[in-house]
Amino acid sequence: IIGGYIFGLVGILGATAISRLTTNSWFEPFILFKKYFKTKPWKYYKTEVERVIINIIVMLITVLISNLFVKDVTILTFVIKCTICLIVPNILYYILFRNKEEFIYLKNTLLKEIRNKLNKNSIDKF
Repeated sequence: IIGGYIFGLVGILGATAISRLTTNSWFEPFILFKKYFKTKPWKYYKTEVERVIINIIVMLITVLISNLFVKDVTILTFVIKCTICLIVPNILYYILFRNKEEFIYLKNTLLKEIRNKLNKNSIDKF
């Protein structure tokens, strides 16, 4: 309410974002683990903190690499920066997460779906 009075719509949206971030990041997982899973959420919190740190590091590496190659501002340098911002984080995330259970599950699920689509399309052509 105070943000709305001081900053108008921007204050309301900003306060909403802050309240959702603070609530979604600690309180909701706490209730979920405590009431439904009957365990402590500390392992979840540790994983989330690690992922935030990894994302910050990946972002910094991407910005540093982008700034190394691009000095002036043109359409070409914009395209180069966009390409760097698409490729570098994905390579880093692949290197960091390729052996994680979640990544392997997602990869296998996606490959299975692709195979199903390709098989379905090849059968439909006949």
